[in-house]
Amino acid sequence: MGTQPSPTAQLVMPRSRQKLKTDFYRVTELKGGPNNFRDALRELMRKRGRNRQTLLRQGRFDLHHCYEKNSIIEGDFGRVRQYDIPDIALPDATTRAIELQTGEGVTERTAFLFDSSTGVLALHARQGGVSASSIAGILDLYAGPPSEFFEFAIILNPDARARYQRMTEIDSVAVSYTTEARSTIAKPDETTENFLQGLERIGGGKIDIIIHAPKDVMGLVSSMARQFIGKADTARDRGVNKLRITGKHNGDRVLAVDLIEDRLRIESTIEVRGTSASYEQRRAVVRQSYESNRSILG
Repeated sequence: MGTQPSPTAQLVMPRSRQKLKTDFYRVTELKGGPNNFRDALRELMRKRGRNRQTLLRQGRFDLHHCYEKNSIIEGDFGRVRQYDIPDIALPDATTRAIELQTGEGVTERTAFLFDSSTGVLALHARQGGVSASSIAGILDLYAGPPSEFFEFAIILNPDARARYQRMTEIDSVAVSYTTEARSTIAKPDETTENFLQGLERIGGGKIDIIIHAPKDVMGLVSSMARQFIGKADTARDRGVNKLRITGKHNGDRVLAVDLIEDRLRIESTIEVRGTSASYEQRRAVVRQSYESNRSILG
């Protein structure tokens, strides 16, 4: 009768091919712009242990790895879940709870790269991970004045950016806000503030807005429309589900830009050993995505 292999010998590290997505944002000039953003990140980097935890309205966020070389800061933020934790699925179709000690949680880790020379933040885009607006909210706490807020503009792919920049008239704007926009849009313009206050007062979860220029005018008031679009743009990762613009170039060519679907997003496929990509794998993907697009990121 042969010997049975030990349970340890039967364990094989799973392999899989996983797709990782990288999104790109540009730090605006609010609250001191890219240099102040870098300094706030440095301040957080200097902290150790539990002092790297930050509590926001959206929950707890931890800074894990973080390194600076020349103008580049690379690191890893985690969004910690301490409630509504999923169970472990067992081979016999039963489940087992994840047992956590007091103060522990599960975390969705998000690799990032920030280049202070270009003001660009490259971010691993993942469901349930750390959003750009959350990173802005974290670093708001480490830079003054407290009445001002960091703000990002999502970077479009080159074709969409060219169409938007060519618009000399804006004919319509369609935007869909969720209640999260109240906490993700810093210093909203008057138009945005009125819409969001109305959504909150009526107790709604979402509001869809379509603004059309009257047929007998050249278009919407360009400066006000672009300010309104810019504020919605900063909440596209959390708080705005739709942001579509139509306009004309010199009055005779209709242009359309979807500021959510037309974002610059790079997708990479890597081989993973184990259940999830390591920090070094995710860091390498974000770095390569940034370096390979430097010519269009500025």
